[in-house]
Parts: sequence; C-alpha cells; structure tokens
Amino acid sequence: MKTLSYENLLNLILKNKVTKINICGSPASGKSTLAERLSEDTGFQIIDLDDYLYSSGCKRKIHQEDITIIGELLNIDNMIIDGTYTSSLKQRVKDVDLFILTNSNNVKCLIRFCKRLLIKRNLKCGEKITAKTLRLIWTYKQVEVKKIISVIPKTKLIRFSGYE
Repeated sequence: MKTLSYENLLNLILKNKVTKINICGSPASGKSTLAERLSEDTGFQIIDLDDYLYSSGCKRKIHQEDITIIGELLNIDNMIIDGTYTSSLKQRVKDVDLFILTNSNNVKCLIRFCKRLLIKRNLKCGEKITAKTLRLIWTYKQVEVKKIISVIPKTKLIRFSGYE
C-alpha cells in the first residue's frame, strides 16, 4: 500500500479524476479533518457516515438499513465518505474510486478522542465514549486495518502520511 503526503494525495485525486473517496481510520485519527481539507480543495461534498447510520437516541441502525442507506449514498458523485464501518465496507468497494487510510497511532487517537470529549459541546453519536469505542481505538491497527486491507484492492487503497 502506497503512503502519500497531502499534496501527493490531492494530486493523485485531481490527476485521476477520482469522484468517490472513502476516508477510513480509527476514531480520532483525523478522518474528518482530512475530509474537510480535501473538500475545500476539490469542492466535493462530505458524507459523514455517523450522520446516516444512527437513529434517534444514538442507536445504531440494523445492518440491512446500513446497506440500503449506503447504496443510496453511493449514487452521489464528487463526494468524500468520512467513516470506516467495516461491516458495510464490501458494499462500497465497487463504487468508491479511492480509499484513504489515516495513519495515527492508538495512543495519539485516544488522547485526541478524550480531548474532543472535553472541548466539543455537541458530540455526534459515533463520538460518544463507550467501551466499544475505546476498544476500537486501542485495537484498530491490529484488527480493523487487517479487515480493510483484506477487502479493498491494493489499487484503490492509499495510506495518508499526514500533513507536511
């Protein structure tokens, strides 16, 4: 898997006429920040999966609902999907042109996550602290990255090295 800086990543997107991007990574790994910056530089719409895959009361929707919602979202061109959700990753592989994997260590993500809890007033459902979220942050590279690499073709997967 190639690792690219922001400038090289942006050049790849523009040069190859990429229209559908999915940013994957641990909670608090910089997915939303990267999505916002890419959106500014490309004009693409951001689709935050947290906004679509939870029902009222922050209850996760059932898998079949996820599949239906994501199927509808994949009809949008010039978009950046912000979110991993490995349970529906296979569905996105066919339609998404480029998957970007953020590259942050679990300690840094845990610190960022706790900082977000202290600073941000209106947390989204996927940002709330739960044992599952803490476990996900801590084991992300050992468990989730392996799932991502096994599902996404190497030709569609880039690791983001961070900003220079």
